[in-house]
Amino acid sequence: VGSQTIRGVDDAIFFVGNEALEQHRGRAPWSEEQLAQACRMLAERNAALAARGIPYLLVVAPDKMSIFPELLPTWALPLSERAPLDQLLEALAERGLGDIVLDLRPILRAAKGGRH
Repeated sequence: VGSQTIRGVDDAIFFVGNEALEQHRGRAPWSEEQLAQACRMLAERNAALAARGIPYLLVVAPDKMSIFPELLPTWALPLSERAPLDQLLEALAERGLGDIVLDLRPILRAAKGGRH
């Protein structure tokens, strides 16, 4: 296991670099300004592509921690139900941009069933 990974249950390995663990645990929430800036950028991209007749879709490719939290060591479990990604999705929905997002987390969680 390297410096940017941790070992979980059944020797599962999780990437924790780039503040991934802090975000997963809810320790690195986005500020209102960060959310506003991200929403503006995504709205601009959507508008620019729509002007050319091109649909825009932001596809969320989740990390392993968000799909298999049961394999994390107990000290790495989320402290909050709301991750930065959830903040962004809520902010986009509030601005009428929820339809440009495909969040794969629910589908992948359901597909795993009892397997890990």
